[in-house]
Amino acid sequence: MTLPMTIRVLRTLLALLFALAGLAAAQVAVQDHIVRSEGEGRTWSRTFERALGPLVGPVDTGERVWIAAGPQLYALSSQGAVLARLHLPGEAVALDGSGGELRVTVRYGAVNETFGVVNDTLDGRVVYPPLANVTSSLERAAREGLSFDPRRPLDSRGAAALLRERARRDPSNPFTLAYLSVAARNAGDAQSAQEAAESALQTRDPFFVLVRLARFFDSVGQSALADRALDLARQNAADLGYDPALPMNRAALLAYGNPLGYLDLLLDQQKTRRADAWIRHLRVLSPRFEGYRDVYARYADVLEAQGRDGEAFDWRRFSDELSSGTPYNLGPNALLAVRDVARLATLAVVASLLAMLLSFGARAWTQQGKDLAPLGGRYRSWARHPLSRLRRILLSYWGFGEKLVLVALLAALLVVLGAWTWSSRTYVRAGTDVLNFGTYGGAWFYDGLERLGLDVASREARFVRGLAAQLDDDTATAREQYGLAGKSGCNLNNVGVLLAGGGDPATARARYRDALALSPNLVAPAYNLGLEPGGFETNFQRAYRVGPRLCYPDARSVGAAVDGVLTGEIRTITNNPWAYLTRFPSGLAQPLQWAWVGLLLFACGLSFLWLLVPRVPGSKVARRPWRYRLLAFLFPGVAFLDVAWGLVLLLAWATSLVAGGATLGLARFPYLLDFSGAGVRTTLLLALAVTYGLNTLLLLLDEVAHVRRVRATSARA
Repeated sequence: MTLPMTIRVLRTLLALLFALAGLAAAQVAVQDHIVRSEGEGRTWSRTFERALGPLVGPVDTGERVWIAAGPQLYALSSQGAVLARLHLPGEAVALDGSGGELRVTVRYGAVNETFGVVNDTLDGRVVYPPLANVTSSLERAAREGLSFDPRRPLDSRGAAALLRERARRDPSNPFTLAYLSVAARNAGDAQSAQEAAESALQTRDPFFVLVRLARFFDSVGQSALADRALDLARQNAADLGYDPALPMNRAALLAYGNPLGYLDLLLDQQKTRRADAWIRHLRVLSPRFEGYRDVYARYADVLEAQGRDGEAFDWRRFSDELSSGTPYNLGPNALLAVRDVARLATLAVVASLLAMLLSFGARAWTQQGKDLAPLGGRYRSWARHPLSRLRRILLSYWGFGEKLVLVALLAALLVVLGAWTWSSRTYVRAGTDVLNFGTYGGAWFYDGLERLGLDVASREARFVRGLAAQLDDDTATAREQYGLAGKSGCNLNNVGVLLAGGGDPATARARYRDALALSPNLVAPAYNLGLEPGGFETNFQRAYRVGPRLCYPDARSVGAAVDGVLTGEIRTITNNPWAYLTRFPSGLAQPLQWAWVGLLLFACGLSFLWLLVPRVPGSKVARRPWRYRLLAFLFPGVAFLDVAWGLVLLLAWATSLVAGGATLGLARFPYLLDFSGAGVRTTLLLALAVTYGLNTLLLLLDEVAHVRRVRATSARA
């Protein structure tokens, strides 16, 4: 062995010996919520707040000790000082330092996701699911053990001393620093207060932490600091891929700092100036939050009460603008409005069917009894002469036009039941958390899509997956999904963004032009072509992002992605009505569900078949019993169903009757119309009066015509 090689071997052995000696000298251990390092020169301990969650680790890399406390990942020095802290998107369940790279695994319910740690940052895109226990962990930890209200400490000097010590031990918690700034200011130490506040805003935490900080600063009168925190929050949200084009439900808003709850509090306290800052924050970052229409209307009312009519008009106009892209442009509750229309139509059709069955049953009852007497009577004839009895069921005494109306009403019932089912199910599925937290992507999002069970052949579902992959910087998957999503304006625009990112701006602009030609109202391709379109989406893009703008799915597309479109539902109920109707959300037990579905389908088949069966001879000129005359008066239109306008009169009566029941509280259609108003009641009473008046006049004329027909028949006989 040569001398140089011998020297290299000795150096390697010495390095290994020193490393082993270091490990022997200092062992880092975790016990409950305490981390201890014992050994020569490295004896220290650190206690983590229980509010953070269980400790995971440690991983000792020699220069640093990494320890995870719930959703927080800390880098500690050899003396136990906090060198860095990373906010994880979920609670940590594993730390791994093998292979020279630190990896942390977090859990969202039943889903795990692993991130690498590079230069004190999480490698790759990080999506923070709306998990309140994760997003509020720092604030809970800062409040743990405090015996005073950090907004109004009674002993400011004592509170400042306690908080200063806490900040020294963990300078990375922005809430501890914010509390310290208030205590120091109240104690007369303005410089320390300013330094602590500045440090709180420089901790590089996600936007929801900054929103919580803004709430705290606002509540103690530091509006300038609150505004800075909100602006930083918007910038961070934009960097993380959150966008105002995507909706955000109340659960997500609550997890992300609850700005809506604080806005409601400010409006209740009539603090309009500060409420303006918070509502504008929501307007910029997530204008389509759940319940936005009521909130904007309330704020507009406040502005009008102050004589600021122009601003109030702007807020109302903006609220109406957000209805674009919803189903039938009905706004955020469009699917609920469709559901209420379907419910009202269902009840009206059922009322019409009952009126028909009762009236025509009363008309034919006596004549049927006479016809069945020679066959053994109304019931025994089923056993003695089943075919003859079947020929003389009540439906056989109806005219062809009346039977045709029955078929039409039963078909309409199937259609409105399909619309009811589709709107209810689509509203629930489109309103799930995974599609309403302001962005797409990440393991939590993809797991949610799998749970929804989207149709893999749906173009809209393909587009949603492609957009999520593009936000996650997975260009290969994005291209694949967009290629299967078909040709649409949004799809072409996002393909153009991929091309621009890949260094092909000329082809990208061609895609933008194709997208705009296909969908002239799209904002994203117009923005990317430099046409300077207005609107909240482009304002956000100009203020907080650089580069081309992506196109996001509107509410119609999301509804189609999760549950198809209404026309597809009608096709499904036509092809397989049994399977469809047995899943109808009636709330009944399964045997009862099977019973009414079987009865409905049997009625549909029988009525269609009986179109081919001629009317029983003599039933048209048979004497009309008083029961039929009474029911024909009570149910407008039933006496004239052999002509088209009879059905119109019957449906008008049934609809007015159901709507009238809503005014009395017997039925509710909250998203269709407010039936409690006096004007609505007057209109419904007038409609009923008109239908009954018309029906009475027509009945009198029909009775005269019927008497003439009977006399003419008798004369010929």
